[in-house]
Amino acid sequence: GNMAEHDLTFTLGAYLDRHLIFPLLEFLQEKEVYPVDELMKAKLDLLYPTNMVDFAMDIWQKLQNTDDVPEAMAQRRQEVLARLQKLEVETAPLREVLDDAPLVEHLRAEKAFTLAALTDKYALGPDALGKLYEWARFQYECGNYGGAGGRPPQHPLL
Repeated sequence: GNMAEHDLTFTLGAYLDRHLIFPLLEFLQEKEVYPVDELMKAKLDLLYPTNMVDFAMDIWQKLQNTDDVPEAMAQRRQEVLARLQKLEVETAPLREVLDDAPLVEHLRAEKAFTLAALTDKYALGPDALGKLYEWARFQYECGNYGGAGGRPPQHPLL
């Protein structure tokens, strides 16, 4: 029978994080289960509420067969980039410490790998950890899974 008749992607999709649905739609597109335009429109609908603006713009351009993008999309991209840049700056001091594996190992050995000790020693703001989580979440919402992925679980004492 027709593969589309037995496809559960859209049924399951209602229960999945929207970021997990994209690979499923890619698979359906590769297998040509549905018309490409329909799948691209579905992707675009999924993307609108996210921060994956470049991906959304790329799909929109393909659907419209143009190199242009709507002003609202270009504006949204600028907002997302500005927010990302602000979070990068706000979290840089803590990320620099956490990215230095030998330093983290030394601080752990000295029992100084606590938020209080790091805040004192590296002049971190009181909301440094909250900002780090905000940065990691924003990275994820932008589709930068590698940037956000290992961050908080890697540092359970924080």
